[in-house]
Amino acid sequence: MKAHLYLISSSFKRVKENPRLHLLAVFTVTICFFLVGAGLMGFYHIKRSLHQMEHLQWVYVYLKNPFEQSQQSNFIDRYCAKEWVDLCRYVTQEKAQKIFLSQYPDMASSLSALGENPFPASFEIRLKSKIENRILFQQWIDQLKALPVISQVDDGGEWLSQWIDLILFLDSMTYVLMILVGVMIVGLVSNTIKLLMFSKKDEIGILQLVGATPSMIQLPLLINAALYGLCGSLLALLFLYLGFLQLNRYISIHFSALLTQSFSFMSLFDQVLMVIIAMVVSVVGAWMSSRRYLVNRDIS
Repeated sequence: MKAHLYLISSSFKRVKENPRLHLLAVFTVTICFFLVGAGLMGFYHIKRSLHQMEHLQWVYVYLKNPFEQSQQSNFIDRYCAKEWVDLCRYVTQEKAQKIFLSQYPDMASSLSALGENPFPASFEIRLKSKIENRILFQQWIDQLKALPVISQVDDGGEWLSQWIDLILFLDSMTYVLMILVGVMIVGLVSNTIKLLMFSKKDEIGILQLVGATPSMIQLPLLINAALYGLCGSLLALLFLYLGFLQLNRYISIHFSALLTQSFSFMSLFDQVLMVIIAMVVSVVGAWMSSRRYLVNRDIS
């Protein structure tokens, strides 16, 4: 137990002995996670803007003839019980006409001159913000268009297709960004720990001679790495928040008419997750480097 406490305390002493090396590691982690955070906030803002484009989230199914209550229930049970459907409602001809007149009251006289209601009954289907299976969704649209009781399906055409593809692209880019930064952090911390072990080669050899196990030697190095991740990610969050405040202030002053939505900061869950990921990735890099050093090099 005393040996472990000594090794843990020595990990903090190493920071004082070679501050430049440790500060460089923390600074690089800060830069990496600052870029990650900025990228995530940018992706989230774009996705939020896309989700608020409500006209792209609706599919309108126009019927040749109005449906009875049983037909409405059968249609909803069969075609609206899909994972991408958020809401499905039947709109009668009378309700469709009322909605149209509420939006265009000047057209009331023209509609009266027609003598009959020109609006078809329809189903309004609201889509969820994220559609996982693009192929099944398109098959569902094609199936609706092929039904003999349906006169037209307004699915937005290329607009809806591109909207779905862009949402999926942003999600995939988020994962790619996290993986790339994770690899960078592992390599950075691994090289830093390797330099530390080379600089403490004699000390490590003495520890092995007096019976220190590899895990005891690795422990302070892993603590150092965890501190790199903790300090680097916290600094990244601090700089992100300061940049977030300045960006929103600049937008509100110069682009308030053009950009109606301000940027939103990362949620508390995302902040905690970023700190944890930074610490875990740093520890993994330190463990890989120290294990390789102790296994492949004779330091006795």
